[in-house]
Amino acid sequence: MQRTSLFMSIMLISLCFSNLYAVSAEDSETDDCWVIIKENYEWVTEDEEMAAMHSMESNLSYDSQCRLFERTDTTSDSLHHKFISYNEDSTISNTSLYWYDSDGDVIYLWQETFAYQGDLVSASTWTEFSNNGGNYSLNQEQHTLYSYDSQGREILTNTSHGESSYTVESTYDDSGNLAKVDSSTNGELSSSIEYEYDATNVLTSETLTNIYGSSQFSKTTNYSYDDSGKLVSKEQ
Repeated sequence: MQRTSLFMSIMLISLCFSNLYAVSAEDSETDDCWVIIKENYEWVTEDEEMAAMHSMESNLSYDSQCRLFERTDTTSDSLHHKFISYNEDSTISNTSLYWYDSDGDVIYLWQETFAYQGDLVSASTWTEFSNNGGNYSLNQEQHTLYSYDSQGREILTNTSHGESSYTVESTYDDSGNLAKVDSSTNGELSSSIEYEYDATNVLTSETLTNIYGSSQFSKTTNYSYDDSGKLVSKEQ
């Protein structure tokens, strides 16, 4: 049995342009699972050129285990084709993303491979290639190492790209909530985010601090909820 129906329609307001961004999707039901097989993104505006630039159609394909293995994104002037491969335990082994121009020729190829320790990602390698007349040349490559605590929570990622490095360190409070995330570039702290929670472990505020040399700029966002736990306000 297969049934296709429109099941999702989301309208988001763009404050910058006072336009609407509409998202719709089609889903497919088989005897095994429900999956999204098509998504359509449309920029709702009277500017036809702007609408065409921001519209995209996505087609998704799944294997017999309902795992996404292929995705095609089509816009007015390009096409992206992504493939996902899995290990025997259903963890992702690698991904490949091809970017085509309007003539159907491959411009770029991005590939990412993953290594695991148990069921946790321990390392990944991302590479970018450009296509020159059928010959692929390496543009850039980056490696990321992941570290976890005894509870399997990510505490450190270290990404190297050429001579540059980027580190993200996460700490948690006694209740297991994410308390702080520090980001560093080439060993220098560049930003920090601190989170606060109420007695029921609901996020009440987050403070972002950006660091530029000897200068720091902070911004705090406070969250309020109704009696049912729904977010009712977000103030900065």
